[in-house]
Amino acid sequence: MDVRNGGAGESPSNRPGGGQIGLVAEILSEAAIWLAGAGKAMWDPAAFTPDALENDVGGGLFLLARVDGEAAGVLRLQTEDPEFWPEAMDSESLFLHKLAIRRKFSGSGAADALVQSAVSDARGRGLRYVRLDCADDRPKLAAFYERLGFSLSDRVQAGRFSVARYEMDLGARDED
Repeated sequence: MDVRNGGAGESPSNRPGGGQIGLVAEILSEAAIWLAGAGKAMWDPAAFTPDALENDVGGGLFLLARVDGEAAGVLRLQTEDPEFWPEAMDSESLFLHKLAIRRKFSGSGAADALVQSAVSDARGRGLRYVRLDCADDRPKLAAFYERLGFSLSDRVQAGRFSVARYEMDLGARDED
């Protein structure tokens, strides 16, 4: 299992950028279509075009997991989340969004590896929390996050979304 991002220190060939923007778009679109077909529509597949994702992917906001060299899944990292965590203090959290795994790799550990890589990234940045939200009606997804060490923070209505908010407290931040 290999998880890479576009953060500082990554070589261009290891990051999901450049020619891999289309790959990230494909993975997200495939997941959106599968979710809709399973009666769990969450994202609009048409929103995941290379043009729409270019800045985020090129800016290193996505992690890309590979299994045996093949792209298996993606996860978007944010340092702020005004839509779902408006009260969170600046510079204390890493927010996880758009976890998407190709069906072929369901159960492969790719989702675990992406989330664990994000947690490691947050620790490396000296952040206090890793936070995420998921649809309030997804018990399997909630169990997945809880298994990885996240705790339910609360349930909120964020616009048209009813979400369960989860967080992992990484402990006191290093203050220099």
